[in-house]
Amino acid sequence: MKYHETLDRGSEIENRLNELGKISDTPGVPGIWRAILTDSDFRGKSLIRSWMEEAGLNVREDVFGNLIGRLEGEVPETIMVGSHVDTVKDGGKYDGACGVVTAIEAVGALVKNGWKPYYSVEVVGIEEEEGSRFDLSYPGSYALVGKLSPEELAICDEEGTALKDLMEERGYDWKNIAKADVRSYVKEFMELHVEQGAVLDREGLSIGLVENITGMVDFDVTVHGEQNHAGTTPMYLRKDPMVKTAELILKLTEAVKSISSTGVITFGEMQLHPGVANVIPGSVHFIVDMRDGNREALLKEESAVAEILSAASGDGFDVEFKMYNHEDPVPMDSVLVDDLERCVQEASIPYKRMNSGAGHDSMIIAWEIPTCMIFIPSVNGISHSPKEYTKPEDLGRGCEVLGRMLVKRASEK
Repeated sequence: MKYHETLDRGSEIENRLNELGKISDTPGVPGIWRAILTDSDFRGKSLIRSWMEEAGLNVREDVFGNLIGRLEGEVPETIMVGSHVDTVKDGGKYDGACGVVTAIEAVGALVKNGWKPYYSVEVVGIEEEEGSRFDLSYPGSYALVGKLSPEELAICDEEGTALKDLMEERGYDWKNIAKADVRSYVKEFMELHVEQGAVLDREGLSIGLVENITGMVDFDVTVHGEQNHAGTTPMYLRKDPMVKTAELILKLTEAVKSISSTGVITFGEMQLHPGVANVIPGSVHFIVDMRDGNREALLKEESAVAEILSAASGDGFDVEFKMYNHEDPVPMDSVLVDDLERCVQEASIPYKRMNSGAGHDSMIIAWEIPTCMIFIPSVNGISHSPKEYTKPEDLGRGCEVLGRMLVKRASEK
């Protein structure tokens, strides 16, 4: 049977995402906020559980709260597919949840039409990818690969409540967090996600095949100059660190552009001291956020930035800087990406290979389990916003590719 003929489920996915969005409102927060161990979280997971059961899956929660629906195959070895159920504060309906709902729809459609996999299949709704309530990103996926410790669960939210205490109140066995580890039986992981950027939408493509999740380098920089009066200090006597900072931003930007077409550099955080309109600042502090999916290029960009900043002191200016974060790009499994490409080509869907500029659960899981990612377009590249939207036809195409991939990979012996 051609199972893929049952997989165009775009309208059904959109309807379910709308339904999930309606029950996820949080008082006092515009948009959606489905954060770990909140009423919105439990309402959302209860609805997702019902959809998993309707699709013929046996459903459980692990000790962290990840929601898992299982379809038994001929062997216990398992292919896991899914994404995260939580949102940022004032978020939208598609980020994360789209991947969970699409996975449920794909598996449900296959089962309804008689598909019986050789490998078992699990659909997972991962808890708290965003870190929107606790300053702890990806704890759900870290738990899945045995990399979350009980000590990390002592972190508190803004109200001073510890995550472990909330988990205990809700009946989660946080002391035995190691029981969430799936590495002993999961052989592959697949994640469908909205792109959260405008590349696919601008190029008129329906599918992105992620080759790398970009690495990141962060620098903390302070430019010291000479604080003085804005009206009485002529331009030729000034040592204005803001002007020096502007020059550095241009140099750093041009350096990254000259090294790599896939590299990006951002200056999104800046403070001037004393920060008064009629005072030439004495210092400017800013953060450099630099990303690239190519490891060699990222290292070259890192070196170029350090060289430019090192040479910037002098002539009355002092530039202090330190690199405080370096994360290598995370490659997706090449065998799985190639199989994804064959699935897309068989479906005659326009696509491209690309990197992900944002972090995802796949980034954590890929270090331990062979992993692949499917992107579908975000209209106008909008995400982390109530305005995020993906067209139902693209939801359907994503579902078809994911379903084809499951048939291809879970049916192999």
